[in-house]
Amino acid sequence: MTGKDPSGQTLSVNSSYFERDGKPWMPLMGELHYNRVLPAFWNSEIAKMKSGGLSVVATYVFWNEHEQHPGTWDWRGNRDLRQFLETCQSNGMYVWLRIGPWSHGEQLHGGFPEWIEQMKGKRTNDPAYLEAASKLFKQIGSVTAGMYFKDGGPVIGIQLENEYASGKQGHISTLKKMAQAAGIEPVYWSVTANTVFDDEAMEVIPLQGAYPYRGWEAGGGKATKDFLYGNDQWIMDDALGKVFYDVHKFPKGMCEQGCGSQMTFANRFVVDPHIVEAHLQNQVGRGMNLVGYYMFHGGTQTPGLKEPGLPESYDFQAPIGEYNELRPSYRYLRILHQFINDFGSDLAQMQVVEPEYPVKDPLDTIQLRYCTRVKDNSGFVFLNNAQVRVDMPDKKVHLQVKLPGETIDFPSFWLKGKTSPVLPFNLSVNGVRIKYVTAQLMCRVANGSDTLLFFQRLPGTEPIAAFDAATLKSIDQPAKFFKQKNGVTAISVGQRKSISVTAGNGSRVIMIFLSRQEAENAVKIQAGEKEAMIISTADVNFDDGQIRLSQLGKPSFQFTIYPSGIKYFSPTAITSKGTISDVVVIKGEAVKLPVQLKESPSGMMELIVPENIPAALEDVKVNIDYLGGAAKLLNDKGVVVGDHLFNGTTWVVGINKFLGKGNLRIATEPWNDNITGVAPAIVQRVKAAKPGVVKVTIVPEYKVQVDIIPDSLPAAVSAASFGAIPNDDFNDRSGLQNAVDYCRKNRIRRLLIPPGTYKISDGRAIQLMQDVMSHKMGRNSQDIIYTPYYDYVRGIRFDRINDLEVIADGAVFMVEGWMEPVSLENCKGVTIRGLTIDYATPPHSEGLVTGATEMYFDIRFNDAFFVKDSLVMNRIMFWDKTRNRLAGETIYFPDSSRMIGTDLLRVWAKHPPGITGMMALVNHTFHFRPAVLLLESSATTLDRVTIHAQPGMGIVGHRCTGILLNGLRIVPRPGKFQSTNTDATHFTACKGTIRMDGCMFEGHGDDATNVHGYYQVVTKKLDSNLYRIQMEKAWGTHSMTLDYPDTGDTLELVSKNNLKTTEKYIVRQVDTSRVQWHADIRLDRPLPDDHQNYFLIDVTRLPRLEFVNSTVNSHLARAVLVKTRNVLIENCTFRESTGTAIHIGAEGDWREGPGSSNIIIRNNRIFRCGTGDGTNDQATAIAINVKASDISVPGVHQQIRIENNLIEGEQSQYGISVSGAKNVMICNNTFYGCIHPLQVKYSSGVTFLNNKEGGTLSKIIPDKKYD
Repeated sequence: MTGKDPSGQTLSVNSSYFERDGKPWMPLMGELHYNRVLPAFWNSEIAKMKSGGLSVVATYVFWNEHEQHPGTWDWRGNRDLRQFLETCQSNGMYVWLRIGPWSHGEQLHGGFPEWIEQMKGKRTNDPAYLEAASKLFKQIGSVTAGMYFKDGGPVIGIQLENEYASGKQGHISTLKKMAQAAGIEPVYWSVTANTVFDDEAMEVIPLQGAYPYRGWEAGGGKATKDFLYGNDQWIMDDALGKVFYDVHKFPKGMCEQGCGSQMTFANRFVVDPHIVEAHLQNQVGRGMNLVGYYMFHGGTQTPGLKEPGLPESYDFQAPIGEYNELRPSYRYLRILHQFINDFGSDLAQMQVVEPEYPVKDPLDTIQLRYCTRVKDNSGFVFLNNAQVRVDMPDKKVHLQVKLPGETIDFPSFWLKGKTSPVLPFNLSVNGVRIKYVTAQLMCRVANGSDTLLFFQRLPGTEPIAAFDAATLKSIDQPAKFFKQKNGVTAISVGQRKSISVTAGNGSRVIMIFLSRQEAENAVKIQAGEKEAMIISTADVNFDDGQIRLSQLGKPSFQFTIYPSGIKYFSPTAITSKGTISDVVVIKGEAVKLPVQLKESPSGMMELIVPENIPAALEDVKVNIDYLGGAAKLLNDKGVVVGDHLFNGTTWVVGINKFLGKGNLRIATEPWNDNITGVAPAIVQRVKAAKPGVVKVTIVPEYKVQVDIIPDSLPAAVSAASFGAIPNDDFNDRSGLQNAVDYCRKNRIRRLLIPPGTYKISDGRAIQLMQDVMSHKMGRNSQDIIYTPYYDYVRGIRFDRINDLEVIADGAVFMVEGWMEPVSLENCKGVTIRGLTIDYATPPHSEGLVTGATEMYFDIRFNDAFFVKDSLVMNRIMFWDKTRNRLAGETIYFPDSSRMIGTDLLRVWAKHPPGITGMMALVNHTFHFRPAVLLLESSATTLDRVTIHAQPGMGIVGHRCTGILLNGLRIVPRPGKFQSTNTDATHFTACKGTIRMDGCMFEGHGDDATNVHGYYQVVTKKLDSNLYRIQMEKAWGTHSMTLDYPDTGDTLELVSKNNLKTTEKYIVRQVDTSRVQWHADIRLDRPLPDDHQNYFLIDVTRLPRLEFVNSTVNSHLARAVLVKTRNVLIENCTFRESTGTAIHIGAEGDWREGPGSSNIIIRNNRIFRCGTGDGTNDQATAIAINVKASDISVPGVHQQIRIENNLIEGEQSQYGISVSGAKNVMICNNTFYGCIHPLQVKYSSGVTFLNNKEGGTLSKIIPDKKYD
């Protein structure tokens, strides 16, 4: 099993370990079920997993979450698998999907839908079952298309089935073939170790499971054998009854390393973090080279889909809880994760050496439990003095490691109970060979030529470190004692924080010794190219140069950072500088608690939950102490929204999950004598008391952010440094992408792309172009390639990048194949200057019309364009070379065509007169991806960017805030006549200001710009004020991504009949489905009962448009299409658009609006527009209108001023047409060539003042008011 992504990174595996880029790799994986966590929390929770040391997120795909009724699939909201995958990818995390079909995971029927559960042939190769399962796999394949490692996506692994212990091995082979046929293409395929499969075929990797806490056993189980360093043969014989495969053929790995378990109504327990830590250490010590946790993050069951007899909570006592809280086990495990991440490449290659007399009895508290992993006389000793449900006494240990040619004699030390240290021997670091240390190795931090090596002190033991004297030059710090013997130098560290050792080559190793508490609070981070260690009692997350801290009850924060001198920014930080570390204090102010407590009329405690919480808070935690068998949270309607099974601990609830959803009541249930696992003394107390709440404590969780500023990085980098060399005819795509990714990772502020031509090529993009041209995509390819999640190619992707300036003056991206050349997603403050985008093979064909009859016409093409029999032709436009402009009439879908010469094509179609001698511009598709996509980004600047061609729009912006297009040029390449196939620019659901200044447009196949929001429809009422909305077309956004409001946005209720606004509503809650194209929104009050007669449109997401100092030359349709509010169109030239130059519209048929207001159109020059496609109301210059069933209602558009414009028609019927408007001032304009300067319909408050007709007989046009 091998894989390679577009950047050249590789993943592979052998019989011993996994590999990344050809080097041994120990993946750390944690389970988080996307369906059990709110999408609003996915990003933050995945970031916590990454900061905890994990690199892979695992999740089940439960069948019955997505197909509860046959043929009806649901991928919305917290079932939106694709959005989840994208969130993992944006956090730099791989994904391992467990796709079933049968899963378990405490899901109803193990994840089977009801009708599948009733099948006699389920979980076999029964044809009916396979047919149903194939539909599931095809759905998954469709949703995950383009998200696999080979595509540059995050998905690296797929697990088939689960615990398939009693079936036939051929079933697994069949499932794999079905998955592959459905487009599911990971690097790794796996099964659980208790699965029957063909181990000779080597087509899947078996991964093991082990749980010290077992919710399916009374009291959570007894003492398990998972703490004895047993080999696979013994462990699986004991746990599974047999071994299902040849253990020597496959790498050792865990897919279910239990760091908690699901409590049941009968079985209770408390997870001890020391046990979870020791359990992991045992697995790594006995040879595991992949560790996957189940569960690493808790969640909440989907109502109606939990396994019977279980609570709603799926908290699992996981390291990250159901309410997103970090438990102590998170910190305990992180100690080992950081060790594995730093030394795993060596560890993976090390063989396990078992003790001569291994401990076999988990109740044996006397004998020492240990094993060793070693390679080339270097390795680690694993010691364990912890056992679930057994108190282990302290032990005095004297350790000898016998190696070929030497024996390493550790001094005696105390091994305390509940500890499980890992001790290094013959460890080479930065030129120093460390013979041993009586402290637990944690991680290393590079600091220039120095290496900081972090250790955790063993309780009760002062560390002693020994070195190969031949590798030493000096030891800088004095020690308690110092001795040399047989070429070994040993020192006692005593209570010192650190010692510094200089190697013979002059490099240093600074050994830092942390207390256990400091080790639990230590987080290794990346600060640009520099590494650092943060130590804080606060919860710490780190990503992309930002440290995010949160803590309960304290508004001020403190952390220690190693090494000293790391630069950072925080406005309220105070730093105390040290020799090897700095202490940072960030002052904060307490806020008033936003959550209140009262007693409800029923006698239950009630939490008053607000709409939101102060910005200084991450969350508000409610600590509930109660007595009884269980407790529940009830909403205003009495529905259970959370529960907790009593085990003697405090129930911690996070309020974030319930904001804006009403108040909560706390109910308790009586004790049940069938409950096991709770300490007898606690049981007596519970039974002696009446069930009820004892105490509720409300604690704010404060947060703060610190930006790390790299000090060792250049202010700018060149793409040439990453292999992107212009004019060399090599593909520069990966080099440019690597340069962009480097800037993101290291927060570089400037990227230089030297002048020259860069090839941007991709095999799939070229194949797509060829498929379209060979009719494989049908007559109208946009029905396939312009749909959500079509697996298109991104050229260069800017993702989650802040404050980057790209200097590309003179640089040309020459694109090969159909793709989206540049995309900016979730970026802030990105500027691109001077870039040109063009296509090596233009996405349309141009040829000279050599002759025409009534039935057909002939086109002679040059060699640069596609030409063949039955040419794919969606549209033909005609460029009049004598008048240097686009002709007004266009042909759509000609009847047929045939080659009648080597370069001469005959086209049969009804055509405009006089086309002989014109250039025919043949489009092979309408819409595809834009040349530049701006998605969910802010403060974006495109400065002097040029786009010569694109098989779609030039620029599309969706849900962006603040866009500046300065000197943008969307024009044909010199010597050509067409630029983009459709709109030059198109902006939807944006905010802030969109400014287009000094731009030029020509030859594009639709509007120069279109700025609007979307009319959405209510498809379902879910609750009194909870509604499902979507585009009336299954999808309809121009970015092919979901449009949805944000919490707090204002929506207008608009009559479908006349597009008049009737009411305004505030959005209180949003739940989106990016797969099913829904958004579930809670409003501040109910909609009218006849809501099916209305649209909803988000008017918070309407940007100000400034279209100034720009030129629009001949093209198809309109120049500026306005469906927004607060608009300035000034000092522009519009020349020979086939449609009306400026259209202020509300278009119910296109679902684009709303009505516009506060519009100024002044000092523009408008020449000979409105001669063909895109002309509105026969107006050459400006049309204001409404496209709805009833267009007779004035006031859809309001407050419009049109002044000082020069308008030249071509014997046009009207210069300006006004319809459906109110309060329009038209003054000081000059009209030429217009039969009627003005038409007014269905409007009021229109004033026509001081306008004149130009020409030799210039005259004043009479003033008029229209009421």
